[in-house]
Amino acid sequence: EAVNFYFFDFLNKPSYLFFNLFTLIEYLFLAFFFYLLFKRSLSKKVLIFLSLVFCIYIFLDFLYSQDYTSTFASWPATIESILLIILSIYFLFEQIDNTDSIFIYSKKSFWIVVAIFIYIAGTFFLFIFAQKYLTSDESFNEQYNIMNSVLYIIKNVIISIAFLIKETQEFNFNFENRILFEDSVNANN
Repeated sequence: EAVNFYFFDFLNKPSYLFFNLFTLIEYLFLAFFFYLLFKRSLSKKVLIFLSLVFCIYIFLDFLYSQDYTSTFASWPATIESILLIILSIYFLFEQIDNTDSIFIYSKKSFWIVVAIFIYIAGTFFLFIFAQKYLTSDESFNEQYNIMNSVLYIIKNVIISIAFLIKETQEFNFNFENRILFEDSVNANN
């Protein structure tokens, strides 16, 4: 983003190449992050497959579809958003399904995924319309920058909250621990 800022503000040359490359790099880093978070082997394999398909799509789109230096590649960013929304929802489902943790919001990974989900879901429709209106409509460009900046700040605040959280020890909530937990609650009453 700093390189793109330099091109836009100091050289007055719009270069969308960095934005378009950022889409791929961002997806690969976040996909690796989700790979580390997923517990099931099948979900990791599906993630690798989806990532390969996405990389092939970006490569083909780069070769055949459009000029990556003068326009924002809206469809790759939109597909990235869809994939990241699906990965976020799946991670949250996997956490709810996991009985080792009573409070999923006590984990740093929960807050980071929520931050990613809010940012990606919030910018989803911006990315859909960005290719058509970003270079031609000045009011859209202003609204795009405002919405993107606000969501970016919200994402970073939530990620900051994640780093401030002290994670609790995981509690294996199996049958024996449940009996002990219920006995301790009944003894206090």
